[in-house]
Amino acid sequence: MIIGIHQPNYFPWFGYFVKIVQSDFFVFLDDVQLVHTGGSYTNRTSLNVQGNAQFFCAPIKRVVGTQLINQSHFANNVWQKKLEKTLQVNYSKDQY
Repeated sequence: MIIGIHQPNYFPWFGYFVKIVQSDFFVFLDDVQLVHTGGSYTNRTSLNVQGNAQFFCAPIKRVVGTQLINQSHFANNVWQKKLEKTLQVNYSKDQY
C-alpha cells in the first residue's frame, strides 16, 4: 500500500498530480502550521512572464502566533484580477 502525503499548494506542479495518482491513499496535510515567512508554495507560485520567472502570491490574513493552513483565509480579493489578467496575457496564445 502506498500512502502519499503533501501540503496544499497554490498552483501545484505536474509531479504533485503524479504523486496523487501513484498513491493508494492521498492525504492533504492541511492541519499543520502555515509558514510565517520564507519560501512556501502554500500561497505563492512562480509563473513565466515574458520569459522570466515571476512570483505571484495570494495574500493571507496573518494572525499573531501560529496559524494552521486550514484555518487561513485570503486577506483580500485584489490579487485575483491581477493573476487572471497575467494568465490571459502570457498564456492565452500558448498551444496548451
